[in-house]
Amino acid sequence: MSPTQTGDLAPDDRAAQLRAEFWDQLSASPTLMLAPLDRPTMAAPMTAQIDRTAREKIWFFMARGNELEIG
Repeated sequence: MSPTQTGDLAPDDRAAQLRAEFWDQLSASPTLMLAPLDRPTMAAPMTAQIDRTAREKIWFFMARGNELEIG
């Protein structure tokens, strides 16, 4: 989407359109680089698991003991 296409929208409409585009793009290509904030050089490719019933959630599954594991 070009800036001219979104520039004419009201802020709420633009936010909704950008949110929908984000989820569509993530669905099309769900592989992301994930890293702890305190160790950005430890990034690893992870596949996002998208909850289609709650489009505001992204899940990542990994083995226990993985260096990216939190708590």
